Amino acid sequence: MADRKELYRFAVVLFAFSTLAVSVMAHTGWGEYIEGQVGRSVLFYARHLLGQDPTLDPRLKIFAYDDRTAVEAESHDFTLRTWTAFFRKLSEQKPKAIIIDKVFGFPMGKSYAEDFVAAKADLAPLYAGSFFLDKPIASRENLASHFATRDQAPVQFANQADYDQFFKDAKAYPHVYGPAASIRDGFTGVGHLAITGYATTFPLVKIGGSGLLPHISLFAADSVRVQDGSLFIDGIETPIESAEPIMANLTTAETFRERTISISYLRYQEGIDHLAENIGPEDIILVLPLMYSGNVDWKDTPVGKIQGGYIIAAMINSVLTGQWMKTYSNLTMFVLLSALLGSLLGLYSRLNLFWLLFHAAVISGIGATIFLFAYMTTAVPWVHTLLAFSLPAVLIFERRSSLKKSQAAALKDALEGVIPTTKVDELLNNPKPFRTDASE
Repeated sequence: MADRKELYRFAVVLFAFSTLAVSVMAHTGWGEYIEGQVGRSVLFYARHLLGQDPTLDPRLKIFAYDDRTAVEAESHDFTLRTWTAFFRKLSEQKPKAIIIDKVFGFPMGKSYAEDFVAAKADLAPLYAGSFFLDKPIASRENLASHFATRDQAPVQFANQADYDQFFKDAKAYPHVYGPAASIRDGFTGVGHLAITGYATTFPLVKIGGSGLLPHISLFAADSVRVQDGSLFIDGIETPIESAEPIMANLTTAETFRERTISISYLRYQEGIDHLAENIGPEDIILVLPLMYSGNVDWKDTPVGKIQGGYIIAAMINSVLTGQWMKTYSNLTMFVLLSALLGSLLGLYSRLNLFWLLFHAAVISGIGATIFLFAYMTTAVPWVHTLLAFSLPAVLIFERRSSLKKSQAAALKDALEGVIPTTKVDELLNNPKPFRTDASE
């Protein structure tokens, strides 16, 4: 009885310790690396093997300032005059929007700024990038005042209560930097380009006390509305319920590259004909200016290192297809439940069946996680969940085994010389026939 009570106390303490330790570790840099880079890499790879990678919407067209473009232009960037001509060429096909992975903070050829702004009337809706910071940058204009209201195209909130709920506990940023003042009016809108963690980004960023800055991918939508705790894109509800970072629903780098066209291609009639045949009024054109060697912003993602522009492409693809990655932010719940199940397994399973049941539970859990990710686009924090389950299960089992061995040794010593040794071993292996109550 004393051993049983001691075992229960050990199980309770271990359950509490496992829950606390794993929860704390999950929120450290090391824990986020394990779950984000290692754990999700396994899920993305498994989904790829199952042939369930997301397909790119045919309305998404990607143009890149690549090595060939840089060599032919003999420059790391176009001047405003050349950018204007390029945007005019794209706009001839009247695409729905042109989204550029570029801030245009220091445009080349400032003498063409007025021409660039004047061309706006002839261009398709044009959207540039920006970034947000905690601290100011000397000599740079802070654009936070341009995003000081809760409704910023294309985003609308149903009411102030929805705004407050969506940005509950969200950090507010006081500084925004984007296109230079001389060309700012040439753009239809500005969105942020931030990438956080491993291919995650903020759908909306809180600016100041009551403003917001949308991710640039949201300009691919006709309407974005936050109502009753959910974000709706073109009237369709998404799994986005807060300003917490969301994971881009990436496909393979090869898939992105196959859909990418060199800007230099448009210098030739073949490329111009391609535009006329393949770009329509519902298409979204993504322009990636940083795609030549030595200037690519490589990012670590669950599908390996890829160009940062392709993360924006994945976000736009989700806007167009509705294929959003669903994640669960309440990690503590998963850890708590897993630690409880592991504790119960270690405490009550038959000792000779423990390892069979343990491995069955682990394999089933991983299999269910892969199924959810591959077929339901739902990511579960499985690494920390597995750790929270395994730690108490194995240690409690080992403690039970140790107690049983100690009890067996004590019983063997007590019976030695009273009954034959063979009978003692038989009794220890099969204690059920052994009775300690009085009987005739």
